[in-house]
Amino acid sequence: MSAKKSLGPLLFFSSEGLFVCSFTLAKLISHQLPLGQLLWMRFAPALALIPFFWTQRLTFRVVNPRLMLLRSLLGVASICCLFYSLKWGDFGRMNIIYATGTLWAFFWALFVLKERPHWVSLGSIPIALIGLLLIFEPTFEPLRLADMVALVGSLLTAGVYVSLRELRKTHDSTTIVFCFFMTGLLISSASFVVHPASIAFPGWTVIGLAALTGVLGFAAQLLMTTGYRYCPVSVSSFIKLSSSVLMVGVGMWIFHDPFDLWRTIGMGMVMSGITLISVFQ
Repeated sequence: MSAKKSLGPLLFFSSEGLFVCSFTLAKLISHQLPLGQLLWMRFAPALALIPFFWTQRLTFRVVNPRLMLLRSLLGVASICCLFYSLKWGDFGRMNIIYATGTLWAFFWALFVLKERPHWVSLGSIPIALIGLLLIFEPTFEPLRLADMVALVGSLLTAGVYVSLRELRKTHDSTTIVFCFFMTGLLISSASFVVHPASIAFPGWTVIGLAALTGVLGFAAQLLMTTGYRYCPVSVSSFIKLSSSVLMVGVGMWIFHDPFDLWRTIGMGMVMSGITLISVFQ
């Protein structure tokens, strides 16, 4: 029993470590590789699963095609938003905004699923929202596009959480991840057909790093999806949010993200609010 209890957090810690590495590499090469090509490299590793499905070493079974398609499309759109925001925005701040998908999923559970939340979760909502407002640094100037794209990505991620919660009841992790990645691969491949001039070759080093970005993201996705079987949502959400704090540090250390007192306080409020919601939800 103790082994099973430790397996879930172990899988999530491993997946979040790989996600941090994958997103960091994506940021590093984002200005040397077109976004569509970077996304193609991100989703291409799913092709490695085809021989296993073909030889029936792994079972491919889709019980709810519509929900699977919805989860896959939401996931692809969410990753597109994240990669765009990472390319043009501050690394740490974009990841914090993107992490608010947990908050929007909470609203879905509250107003649509009619779940009865803990009073601490309800009290944490204004903390997270005020923190988000401080991150955006409201002025009379227009909001930054990268911030808004990251926010849209977080809303899409909430849809992923909700649909994944239902899919986990009847689908295994490899099927869910394969459908998600293949959907992204097909969409990014279609962009090359429409706009072939977007294909670039910046050198083998960049191509290799892009491939590594995809492999790390693929492994992280498999570990995360499997981890949901063994880990309570409150624990998994807390671990995922902890990695966002790490990415803020990565942003300041590697990418020299600007340090601003109010923005930092806002990120801390968002993290605190979402953590309390995750723990008491």
